[in-house]
Amino acid sequence: MNRIFPDTVLFLHFSFVLFVTAGFLFILFSYFLKLSSGRNYRFRILHLCAVVFVTVQSWLGRICPLTILETSLRSSAGEVGYRSSFMEYWLEKLIYYDLPFSFFIASYSIFLLLVVVFMFLYPPEKIRN
Repeated sequence: MNRIFPDTVLFLHFSFVLFVTAGFLFILFSYFLKLSSGRNYRFRILHLCAVVFVTVQSWLGRICPLTILETSLRSSAGEVGYRSSFMEYWLEKLIYYDLPFSFFIASYSIFLLLVVVFMFLYPPEKIRN
């Protein structure tokens, strides 16, 4: 199997992590700078759903489906780890950490709490046509 498939899944995984983290930073900056763009209803609901998904998954002790898919694709391609691709190496370093699972459960839960708090402090607004 081609290496492009697991690398694509890794890139999608990185994009998801970036959306969740940078999305919250965007909401914070919009709140403090009084920008209306951070109130976009679709963006805020999608962001909230992504954070809820990650948090509930950690509460249930599940591994991310993208991690499982990437591992499976790498295995099918005869790979065992990250050895050759620069992008692969750095994305893996940014996404995967060697910490206890309880750390992730706590951090995801706190992050979810912050996202929910800002849903009330800085609620999304539907665009009226």
